[in-house]
Amino acid sequence: MSDGGPPEEPGSGDAWGAQRALQVLALAFLFPAAVVVGYLGGRWLGVRFGFPVAGGLFGGVVGALAGFWQLYLFLRKLPRR
Repeated sequence: MSDGGPPEEPGSGDAWGAQRALQVLALAFLFPAAVVVGYLGGRWLGVRFGFPVAGGLFGGVVGALAGFWQLYLFLRKLPRR
């Protein structure tokens, strides 16, 4: 229901700050999860091809790059001040 006033703009109010805090918290979990999933996937492929250590290392690096990419996309969405 609307009270007849102007609609609330993004960036004003407590709800917007809480939403931003949850997004930052999600990033805090996403980055290590990306590294772990990348490592495990790379290790699994490495075992199948005979190079488990190299596969795990490569997968961990790819996971870290994916985590940094998500951080970059998040920072691009932030409003400039």
